[in-house]
Amino acid sequence: MRHGVLRVSAGLLLGCCLAACASEELAPKRTVQPMVPAGIDGLPKAVLVGDDVVLADQPSPAQLSNLKLAGFGTVINLRPNSEMTMPEDLIVRASGLNYVSIPISPATMGQAEINRFLDEVRGAESRKEKIFVHCSSGNRSAAMWAIYEITDLQVPAEEAVRRARQAGLTSPELIGFIGQHARNIGVY
Repeated sequence: MRHGVLRVSAGLLLGCCLAACASEELAPKRTVQPMVPAGIDGLPKAVLVGDDVVLADQPSPAQLSNLKLAGFGTVINLRPNSEMTMPEDLIVRASGLNYVSIPISPATMGQAEINRFLDEVRGAESRKEKIFVHCSSGNRSAAMWAIYEITDLQVPAEEAVRRARQAGLTSPELIGFIGQHARNIGVY
């Protein structure tokens, strides 16, 4: 009887392994997308990642209002309230977009902010929404995207930082934070 249980267990294990492999094949693979200038008037630093993500500096109220027409579904603002000069949340929500505020600075960036950013990006991806991520200069948006690429797309840290520099990353503190994150998750 004991051998029968082992055979059933081995068969069950093999079946589970085959099902897991099949589901991995069916699940879409997320890959690193090319970064190119987004070509948005008034936002010369904006970078388009693939077809679905823009990393940018601060858009104007008119630009925020037009994001829905451009096919965006989510705006992620990385600026702290102390930096804000307009009611961005009201403008974005009035346009029918999902508005997410994750206020960060090099001094306040931590694991909670990273987790929230990753969750928001993953959620927008699962809803197949285009995402507009911004801060004041593009520095923080590029840094958070590098962290996403390292964490979810398994891009080597050096490559993610190189790509983030293309998208506006300039802060040595944020580069150090990206490296620390890569070490923390064991990929550096």
